[in-house]
Amino acid sequence: MDVNSAVQLLDKTFHNSFDLNNFEEFLVELFNTPVMEFKDNTAFIKNGYKKYVNKLLSLGSYRMILEMLLDFML
Repeated sequence: MDVNSAVQLLDKTFHNSFDLNNFEEFLVELFNTPVMEFKDNTAFIKNGYKKYVNKLLSLGSYRMILEMLLDFML
C-alpha cells in the first residue's frame, strides 16, 4: 500500500465514527491477510461483564513469529 492510501485508510478508520467495515479493512492491510472472519462470541462474555458488554465479536486471529497468537475482538 502506498503512503497516500495508508494515510487515507488511517483517517477513514480513526477520525470518524466507528465502522466495522473500515476497521476490518485496516486490519486486513495491517496484517497483510486476505480476509477476516467474524464470529459472534457473545455467549462467552463472563457474568461479571454482562452489564457492561452486550456483544462480543471475534474478528479473527493472527499467528506471529515464535508461535504467538493474537486474537482480534470487539
